[in-house]
Amino acid sequence: MSPNIPIAALAAVLLLSGCGSSRGTAAPDVTAPISCASKLPRSAKDYVLEVGIPSDSDPVAPILTPTTRIAYTVMLPERCPGETFPVIVQSHGYSGTRLKTVDADGLVGATAHFPQIDELVQTLPWKGYVVMSYDERGHGDSKPANGGGYARIIDPEAEVRDASAILDWLWEQSPTGGKGAEQLPVQTEHTRTGIAKDLRIGTIGLSYGGGFEMTLAALDPRIDTIVPNGTWHNLVYSLLPGDATKNGFDGLLCVLALQAGVVNTPLVATTCNLLGPTNVLANNIRTIDDFAAAGADPMNPAVNGNPLGQGGRAFTKDEALAFFFGRGSAYFQQLQEQRQPYPGQSKAFKLRPVPALFIQGNRDVLFNLTEAYWNQRYFQAAGGEVRLLSTEGGHMNPLANQKEGPVNCGGIDSLAAIYGWFDKQLKGRTSAAYSALPPVCISVADTPGFNEVPAGAAVTLSAVPVGSLSGSGAQPALLASGAVSVTPANVGANPAFVKVADIAEDGLVLAGIPSLASIEVAAGTPGSLVTPVAYVGVGIVRGGSTILVDDEVTPFVAGLHSSNRNSGSATNSQVLLPGVGERLQTGDQVGLVFFCGHVQYSSVISTSSASGLGIVGNFDPRLSPPAGAGAPNLSICGNNYVAAFSNVALPIFRPGSYAGSALNLPP
Repeated sequence: MSPNIPIAALAAVLLLSGCGSSRGTAAPDVTAPISCASKLPRSAKDYVLEVGIPSDSDPVAPILTPTTRIAYTVMLPERCPGETFPVIVQSHGYSGTRLKTVDADGLVGATAHFPQIDELVQTLPWKGYVVMSYDERGHGDSKPANGGGYARIIDPEAEVRDASAILDWLWEQSPTGGKGAEQLPVQTEHTRTGIAKDLRIGTIGLSYGGGFEMTLAALDPRIDTIVPNGTWHNLVYSLLPGDATKNGFDGLLCVLALQAGVVNTPLVATTCNLLGPTNVLANNIRTIDDFAAAGADPMNPAVNGNPLGQGGRAFTKDEALAFFFGRGSAYFQQLQEQRQPYPGQSKAFKLRPVPALFIQGNRDVLFNLTEAYWNQRYFQAAGGEVRLLSTEGGHMNPLANQKEGPVNCGGIDSLAAIYGWFDKQLKGRTSAAYSALPPVCISVADTPGFNEVPAGAAVTLSAVPVGSLSGSGAQPALLASGAVSVTPANVGANPAFVKVADIAEDGLVLAGIPSLASIEVAAGTPGSLVTPVAYVGVGIVRGGSTILVDDEVTPFVAGLHSSNRNSGSATNSQVLLPGVGERLQTGDQVGLVFFCGHVQYSSVISTSSASGLGIVGNFDPRLSPPAGAGAPNLSICGNNYVAAFSNVALPIFRPGSYAGSALNLPP
């Protein structure tokens, strides 16, 4: 999703904002270069296409039309007459807009992950690619006021069909299609693949603009490769992890939408009315049941709009969960596991092999590294070539004083890797940057001080480590069982700590996916005034201070959790925490940290303050006194609970000694 807040502080960090024939991953035909005395210059042109897809499928939407106008820009490389090029399709983050210009010098000057990806897209015409960037419905020039549609959060039957319709148009403008007036130099290959209106196509984007890629690849057999950045596997897990609302970022997304004028479908409008800054009672919505009860109440002023919000409508819990679940690869994975067809098709859905380069931030507190791991695992099982790189960038929460780091993974230049990936998958050309890509790279930059010192180390691996490890170079880190009592004092820098392992030597790293067999949460003593929610992270006690590794906190609502609820996969048989990476030191104690309350789960209650962040957050007013201007109150919390857990397992190893691993340092 893409930032736009006066919000310089948010601008670089808050972005949310198969079926059919398969061609496998064989190297494509490479178009022979054409020489000419005078090349046509790089250029960009805006278009609007009216697609035969309704503006919304929700009958409560204020304006319903049988067609939708989608705005997009096509950027062309320098070229000789008759020369053709592969196409890269890009879309923006939630609350963002399309890219409209070719980069001035062909070089990426941005220094943080998400801005670097956007600028890289604008340099692709310098690398011999046609780029098509489009405004998703409800955004930019694709809003209902312009004949566009309502944002349905990457609905396969709306936003994804819009993208396919634009690809049809591109084919018609090609020398082969020959039906359009534009005569664009796009490379076609339908005669080789047998796929109708086939183009040589890759996709790239971040957050919302990464979310469309996997669904489009699942439903449109023309997609040859994808490069999603900082995006989701399952939006229910992302927004409601552990059956608790992710108040901080859920509210921030609504701040972005409000300021950018995003026009949401009524169900999404109600969600923002409930969780966003226009609802003074947003702090009362802490669990999935709180959210469902508020959304089902037609008398709730936030349901039908308020002076600052958009009009919405009441919804049921099942309807809301189905809406958000149907927007990611978890939905298609579930169809495949259950041998069910995609709606409207007769055959059971099966993802075809699609080469995929996933890039995700360790410290991304909206879409964490474990979501990328789930996406990687699913696309890898389908037979596609898949790589996974982690960074110190992604969705940063300014309430938690996060700042976004660069797109690199240690010494791996991820920008060069993306260029190399597209050249390999779309042009059949192998570069040094592509050859240097490992199957997995996990950043292990230090959490403390990262905002001041962005360069950090990484580890390369043959696979993502999950849980406690064994074998040469591994340090087993397993706690069979334990319990903790969390009190009002356990907030901010003072969480309750449960040790899992002692570190007796330098050179080890914590890198991969921590796991638990189960965690059970109940009210503590004295009893909590609200439904107890445990807020859990991986922690390191070092020199008397506690480090919350990579700023990642996961909530677990009262009850027993033996898997990640709403992950969408029948193979989900344990609790996976967000993936992390950190270098360890002699004397470290590594384990779990438990918070009574945490700033990342503090609702946004204002969009202006003296803090310079542009937002103010606070805990549930039933649990703490009001916060001072510009910052949430972290001194007290009434969410008392006890948590019992089993088989806590952490991935700790020595790079270079553990099988398939190596330490990777920046230059």
